[in-house]
Amino acid sequence: MPDVSATRAARPMSLPAATPESMGIPSGALSALVERLERLESDPHALAVARHGRVVARGAWAPYRLEDATLVYSLSKTFLAAAVAFAVEEGLMDLDAPIAQYFPEVEAPGRSAQMRVRDLLSMATGHEEDLVEPIFGPDPVAGLLAREPEHEPGTVFTYNQSGPFLLSAAITRLTGQRVGEYLRPRLFEPLGIGPRWWTQAGEADLGFTGLHARVGDILALGQTLLDGGSFGGARVLPEGWVDLASSVHIPTSPRPSPPDWQQGYGFLMWRSRHGFRADGACGQLCLVLPDEGLVVALTSATDDLQAELDAVWETLLPALAPASLAEDAPAQAALAQELARAEIPLAPASSNTPFAHGTMRPDGAGWTVDVDGLSFGVGSDDWRRTLVPVGSSVLPIAAQGRATGDGGWEATAVVTSSPHRMLLRALPGSSVVEVRWHVPPLRSDDLRLLAAPEWAAGE
Repeated sequence: MPDVSATRAARPMSLPAATPESMGIPSGALSALVERLERLESDPHALAVARHGRVVARGAWAPYRLEDATLVYSLSKTFLAAAVAFAVEEGLMDLDAPIAQYFPEVEAPGRSAQMRVRDLLSMATGHEEDLVEPIFGPDPVAGLLAREPEHEPGTVFTYNQSGPFLLSAAITRLTGQRVGEYLRPRLFEPLGIGPRWWTQAGEADLGFTGLHARVGDILALGQTLLDGGSFGGARVLPEGWVDLASSVHIPTSPRPSPPDWQQGYGFLMWRSRHGFRADGACGQLCLVLPDEGLVVALTSATDDLQAELDAVWETLLPALAPASLAEDAPAQAALAQELARAEIPLAPASSNTPFAHGTMRPDGAGWTVDVDGLSFGVGSDDWRRTLVPVGSSVLPIAAQGRATGDGGWEATAVVTSSPHRMLLRALPGSSVVEVRWHVPPLRSDDLRLLAAPEWAAGE
């Protein structure tokens, strides 16, 4: 088991800091971005911005902290792509090899036997629909390869989870290590990333999702991509990989989608109207803008990623200067104060249908809530933290509540290992609690996918 103290002591950011103005960014533009994200109700959780390799802004919205590693959903795929890059460099994988070659014991009918590594990286397996359920079945690889694509591999773009999972399983087969283990000496340690948790299916990390990472990890990855695979002046990713992976390998425009999803797809990365990006469901973003020397890392909980991208394009990009600006101490202080007081709102429960009911009771320090097999504390004037057992892992929950003007009660319970939070409400005079998700998890029926081992969940 990784050393807990070492995990907690790892720096939230591994890049040096500088004032925004010294990097050609007005502090007021960064404040405008923060305000825009909050006004859009995109529910930002952590933000880090770097230009020319220097961190110019960073902050977390309480109860999230910069040192919290949270589920980044499909942003995990770009970390997985790095693992494929190393496996190719080390002669273990071949971009033009059929993925079925790495599982000789599994029968792969017809077009399934033709799917190459590069087809999986570019979401061009030939399937018309995503395949997810076989991944959680008794034999994921056999279940996925049994589903023959409707089209020739390499000809049709369909965003999917099956290809990345097969890549993850192949790396485990070839190296005897899960992707996270394989990446530790090759990527994580060179980027200053400590031990991280990646949710598994069978012997393999999920690959397509499941990585729990800090916003500083995302920023470090983005900076490495911006610098062509180097970090801190040292080569990390194989020479030429970033150019290859960030190029368009298949068009995405034929399908109706927002503008930043119409720019084409690389190797487990999207092209954008500005630069390229890694992203994940519910608003996890790593934006890489080579022309501007800019990297933006953002974790959040929203159903509208395009609105988040628009916020960056419209508030930050127009303000960038080609050279340093005069220092603006008042604007810098205002930005620092804004980020220091940032906090998740104690929002009342939405109109969504409750997914569970439970009970609440005063306990002297606030309240104790019991709901759907979970028991956690709720603070009355601060965020109260509880590690809630879920199977062999834990859900780190930070919760705060208050009495309402009508004599009822409401609270917000943030699962800090994920983008998600629960909204709780009890009617006047009642101890019965209705529980709703602010933004539901992708598989809300299985909370284990949000959980992490206690060593990785934080304090």
